[in-house]
Amino acid sequence: MVSLVGIPPLVGFFAKLVVLQAAVLAGWGWMLVVALSTSVVSGAYALRVVKTMYIDSPEAGAEELEPETPALRGSLLVAAGATVFLGVLAQPLLHIATAAGGNLP
Repeated sequence: MVSLVGIPPLVGFFAKLVVLQAAVLAGWGWMLVVALSTSVVSGAYALRVVKTMYIDSPEAGAEELEPETPALRGSLLVAAGATVFLGVLAQPLLHIATAAGGNLP
């Protein structure tokens, strides 16, 4: 959720950064204002979900969740690690994508 909001150094931040840079270079500066405004609104909603998940106490009568399995923990750990890894090492991947996109017709 934090990556979707676009908080650095996660991969969601670099995805938004590249798209917004392309928009500004194309002369669509107004889109930067719209995108940043909608990012603030979506960030408020996404962080509210995180708050509900981790900070708020469960409601009375809420269903008891099943315990996490090792496979679930492992897959969540891999996904979180990939999100941070791709965010920190975004520059080499951007160079590869730029080179690959330069060969398109």
